[in-house]
Amino acid sequence: MGTALMYTFFKTLALPPFLLFAPFLAAWWLRKRRAGRILFALAIVLAWGLSTPFIGSRLLAALETMPALNRPLPQKAAIVALSAGIKHNAPEYGGETVDERTLLRLRYAVRLQRQSGLPLLVSGGRLRNADTSLGELMRRAAVEDFGLSDVWVEDASLNTWENARFSARLLKGKGVDTVILVTHAWHMPRAAAAFRAQGLTVLAAPTGFTDRAAAEWRAFLPMMNGLNDSFFALHEFLGRLYYRLRY
Repeated sequence: MGTALMYTFFKTLALPPFLLFAPFLAAWWLRKRRAGRILFALAIVLAWGLSTPFIGSRLLAALETMPALNRPLPQKAAIVALSAGIKHNAPEYGGETVDERTLLRLRYAVRLQRQSGLPLLVSGGRLRNADTSLGELMRRAAVEDFGLSDVWVEDASLNTWENARFSARLLKGKGVDTVILVTHAWHMPRAAAAFRAQGLTVLAAPTGFTDRAAAEWRAFLPMMNGLNDSFFALHEFLGRLYYRLRY
């Protein structure tokens, strides 16, 4: 089993929804023992907690350690927008398009490009079961929806490390060694470290900061947005650990 496949397998086991099912399965297996009853109670606490907006939003916000960009942009640099995911069933866009997270990053990158006039590079390869690379879909959105005329594309990467590696190769070939990096605030520390490891100077431009749920009774009830925040937070914690061990 390849390293990437092993990582995907263990990631599936370590993240919701399997992470929530596993303790219940173990509790059922040990149901005739005291340990099974304790594990069942812990499973309920875990499933309830990770499904609440209060916990989910705070887990995600804890990863947002880099502030919003608040300084003039350098004259010689490139803006780099990282992809997130794809929307496969988008017939109104011709079949496939970028997902909401990618669009959020792209919108901010385009804003910076218009303010500065710097070149924009979009980065993302072709995912499994996709017809078109994310980089190309981002380029189309930048041109067709945001009105840009010239966008650089990196379309071979399949993860954040490859985003950095392949983008650095393209940028250095164009004489660029400084990037204004655009991605979600909770993803930025790992992404910035990956780009710096490629010898680039990185100016972080995070977007998509998390709205922390107010400490009111509704925030402690299980909701899909709470579980969604918890998923991305745990995914990022796991990604940082994996990158620290691998790279």
